Amino acid sequence: MATDSRFPAPILYHTPRTPPSFRGDVYENAEDWLDIFERVARYNGWSDDRKLHNVYFALEDSARTWYENHEGNLSTWETFRQNLIATFPNADRREKAEAALRSRNQRTNESVRMYVEDMTRLFKRADPSMAEETKLRHLMRGVKQELFAGLVRSPPRTVAEFLTEATTMETTLLQRARQYNRDHLAKGMAVAFLDDVDRLPNLCPIQVNLHDDAAPSNALQKVKINPELSPHQKNFLSSLLLDFKDCFAASSKVGRTPVAKHRIVIDSATPPVCQRPYCVSPKEREAIRTQVDEMLADDVIQPSTSPWASPVVLVKKKDNTLRFCVDYRKLNNVTKKDVYPLPRIDDAIDRLRDARFFSSLDLKSGYWQIEVDERDREKTAFVTPDGLYEFKVLPFGLCSAPAIFQRMMDTVLAGLKWQTCLVYLDDVVIFSSSFEQHLQRLRIVLQALQSAQLTIKPEKCHFAFEELRFLGHVVSAQGVLPDPDKTSAVSSFPRSTDKKALRRFLGLCSYYRHFVKDFSRLAEPLTALTRDDTPFVWGSAQDAAFEELRCRLQSPPILAHFDENAETDVHTDASNVGLGAILVQWQDGAERVIAYASRTLSRSERNYSTTEKECLAVIWALSDYVWVWTPVRCRGLSEKLLRRYFAPYLVVRRLSDVTYEVAPASPARSSHNGKRSDVVHVVRMKPYYERPPRVTFRLHVVIFRDVRLVVYLLNTFSSRYSV
Repeated sequence: MATDSRFPAPILYHTPRTPPSFRGDVYENAEDWLDIFERVARYNGWSDDRKLHNVYFALEDSARTWYENHEGNLSTWETFRQNLIATFPNADRREKAEAALRSRNQRTNESVRMYVEDMTRLFKRADPSMAEETKLRHLMRGVKQELFAGLVRSPPRTVAEFLTEATTMETTLLQRARQYNRDHLAKGMAVAFLDDVDRLPNLCPIQVNLHDDAAPSNALQKVKINPELSPHQKNFLSSLLLDFKDCFAASSKVGRTPVAKHRIVIDSATPPVCQRPYCVSPKEREAIRTQVDEMLADDVIQPSTSPWASPVVLVKKKDNTLRFCVDYRKLNNVTKKDVYPLPRIDDAIDRLRDARFFSSLDLKSGYWQIEVDERDREKTAFVTPDGLYEFKVLPFGLCSAPAIFQRMMDTVLAGLKWQTCLVYLDDVVIFSSSFEQHLQRLRIVLQALQSAQLTIKPEKCHFAFEELRFLGHVVSAQGVLPDPDKTSAVSSFPRSTDKKALRRFLGLCSYYRHFVKDFSRLAEPLTALTRDDTPFVWGSAQDAAFEELRCRLQSPPILAHFDENAETDVHTDASNVGLGAILVQWQDGAERVIAYASRTLSRSERNYSTTEKECLAVIWALSDYVWVWTPVRCRGLSEKLLRRYFAPYLVVRRLSDVTYEVAPASPARSSHNGKRSDVVHVVRMKPYYERPPRVTFRLHVVIFRDVRLVVYLLNTFSSRYSV
C-alpha cells in the first residue's frame, strides 16, 4: 500500500537504557560489568569516546575515586577497560581463565580462526595486559601438531602473524586432504596423510640426521641429542639446529661480540706492573711457543711494546697436558674490581624445578669472544722466553673477567634469563615443561646468541634431555643429586697429611653439604684440625669422620625440588657440638627432603643449657631457610623479626626477652613420629610459667602473619617446628 505523501514517515524512537553502576567492591566482577556496560552502549549507539564520557556516571564509591585520580591517563576506552580490570581484579575468574589456557588445545574440527578468537577471549579474562610473547606461547602450545610443525620453523612474532600463517597452512592441508577419497580415509588412511604432511616443503622440517656423514654441517655432528626422543621430535629438533648451524664452531676461531668491550680501570698514578719471565724447562718452553703460535694464528694475541708485563705459568691438566696461564696477580692488585654478581647456584637450580626437558649450550672459549678495549690492551701484556705479547681479547686470570662476561651474557639474553633460560658465565641452560615449548625457547635463545655473534662449542651441547648436569649437580623432574663425576673425586681423595690438604678435602665436601645429614657434626673432628691453634694430629676420630663423609657422598639422597604450594616442615636438632635442620615437604603423599643444613656451635654457645641450644637451633634454622617463606608467606621475615616474634620458651637473656601467653589447646595435631599432641596458639604477652591445660610437655606455638611456627621443647636433645 502506498504511503500518503501528505503525511511524513513516522520516526521510530527507542528509550535509551541506563547501565548498571559499579562500586569496585570485592564481590563485584569488573569484566562482567564491562560486558553489560558495552551491551548497553551498543544499544544506545555510543561511540568509544561517548562510552568514556558516560562511564563516569556509572561509577560509584571506590571505583569513582579511582577514576577521578587517574582520569588523565585514561584517554581511550581500551585503556580504561584494561586499567579497570587490573585495578579491580576477580582472582577466581582469572585463575579459572589461566587454568583454561593451560589445558586449551585446538579441537579436531575447529578452524584456526575460531581457535584464535576463543583464545583471545581467554587472554582478556586471564590478563588484559598479557604480552604478545605469552599469548604466542599459549597459541603454539595448543595448535594442531601438523600446523605446529610448520610454525616452529619460522615462529610468528605477533598474534596477527600467527593467524595469517596458520590459516595459510590450514588451507594448504585441506587442499591436500581432498586428494584422499572417503574410502581411503574410512579405512584408516588418515595416518598416511599425516605422515605425508611431514614431507610438505616449507611447512615441516626436512628429515636430516645430524650425525650422518651427509649432514650439511660437520660441527652439528658433534652435538648430543636425547636418543629417547621420538623420530618425529628428533626431526623437528634437527631442523631447528640446522637453521642456526653458523652459530656452532667448525674451527678453532671464534666470533667477536659487539655487545661489550673490556676495560681495565687503574689509577692514573699507578706505575706499570713489569715482571721478568719465570724459569721453564725446555719442554715447557716448547709448549709455550706452540700455544703462542696458535693464539697468533687465531688472532687472539699480537706482539707488544707495552711497559706492562706479567709472567706465564703452565698448569698440568688431568690428561697431563699443560694449560697456558698468565700470572696477573700483581695487575689485579692495582685494578679496580667490577662487582657485577654471578647467579647464586641454589637459586639457579631452584628455577629448574618444574622443567622436564633441558638443553645446555657452552660457548667456545667464551672469554675470547669479548674484545679488550684498544686503550687497555697493553696492560694485558705477558712475557715469554721468546718475547712480549698482548691480548686482543679478554684473557683468563683478570679479576674482573667473570663479572664482565656475566654482564655481557645477561645483556644478550635480557628478558630471557630465569624465565626461558639460565646463564652462568659461558653455560646456558634452556628448560621447559613440554617439548613444543622447548623448541620455541631454544629458537629464541639461539636467535639471541646469533644476533650477538657468539660462537657455541658443539662438543659440549646437549639438547632435549630429561636430565641435566649443571654446576656440579644432576637435575631432573625427580629432584637434585650431586654429579657422580664430581663426587668421585671425594672417594679417591687421599688421607690428608697437612692442614692445607685437609682444607681442600673439606671444601670439596662442603659444596655438597646440603646432601649430607648432620654434616657439621660428622666433619667436626676434621674441622678442629684446621684451626690455627690446634696441632695437626690425625687420630681414630678423624679417620672415622673422613671415611663417613666419603661414604655419604658416594650414595647421596635425591633431594626434591621446593614446591611453594606444598606443606613445608623443618625439623631441628641440637647437640653439644652443633646444630642441625632438615627442610622437608609433603609431595605426592610422601615426605620428601628438600635440603639438609648444619653448623657447629661456637665456644660460648656450647655453654648454653640444653633448652637454649634447642631454641638456638630453631632460630638459626629459620634464618638459614628464610628463603623458603620470605617471598611466599612472610614477605621480608628477617632474623631481627624472628628473634622478636619467635621467642623460645624459657630463654630470656641470651636469645630473647619476649615471652607469650598461650591460649587453650586446640584440636590434636599429629606429630612427625605419628603420635598425637595438643597444639596451642600465641595471643599476647604473659609470664612464661603459666602453661595451657592438657599440655604435658613444653610446647610453643607462634603465629606470625600466615606462618605457624610450632616448637616442641622436650627434655631431650631433639626439637622440631613446623611451618
